[in-house]
Amino acid sequence: EDDHEEAQEAVDDAETNVRELEERIGELEDDLSAAREDCEEAREEFESRLADLDERLSAFDLDIGAETLDTTVDDDLPAKRAELQSDKDDASDRVAELKTRVESLEEKREELLDTDEGAICPSCRQEVDAEHLEDERETIEAEIDDRETELAEAKARVDELDEQLSTLNEIREDLVDCRSFREGDLDAAEQAVEDVESTLSDHQGDLEDAEAALSEAETALSEAEAEVDRLEDKLEGAAWAVEELESRVADGEAADGAYDEV
Repeated sequence: EDDHEEAQEAVDDAETNVRELEERIGELEDDLSAAREDCEEAREEFESRLADLDERLSAFDLDIGAETLDTTVDDDLPAKRAELQSDKDDASDRVAELKTRVESLEEKREELLDTDEGAICPSCRQEVDAEHLEDERETIEAEIDDRETELAEAKARVDELDEQLSTLNEIREDLVDCRSFREGDLDAAEQAVEDVESTLSDHQGDLEDAEAALSEAETALSEAEAEVDRLEDKLEGAAWAVEELESRVADGEAADGAYDEV
């Protein structure tokens, strides 16, 4: 009887353990579903940022992908910025050079305007007539126009390069933010999925062990119940034998009594 009770308690405990594990596994499966959804949203956000940055970088003959993000931020972008800065410096030098040239030509033009016929030409340093002075003035005016056109183009180039550098700096900030997002939110979301999957796998293993333990406990209970049935049958047989013996004793006593009366 004691063995049977212990076997029943073992089955009850095993069933409780299995039920609790099944409930916990259900909760973990819900957690895993939510974690995977969060991870997918983070991955889509990361890929969206990369696609936008790749499109913006194409204007600088650069591209980017998940595998090249670090290289682009640390190597390609600084190299492109250095290239643009060098071009801007060259353009700025050209602007300064053209400004100086225009100023020099304007001074020479003023000298020619102040030069009268028969005077010494400031350009060729010879005595000149009116026609020569006019030719010199037209030549200088034409060169001033050419240099001013070049100066305007050089200034426009400086402004263009300055804008490109500003745009490149903005892109770099967004690239750094994108990398931080990958190393922060995305990595955390992926780690959360891995953690839940690991915990779920552990609990599924525990459930297999618990179900095996339940099966063993049920087997032990069946054996205990069979033993109880066997003992009850044996006890019943013993009781029947006792009754039979008692009946015979009673019959013997009755026969002795009858004999005594005779």
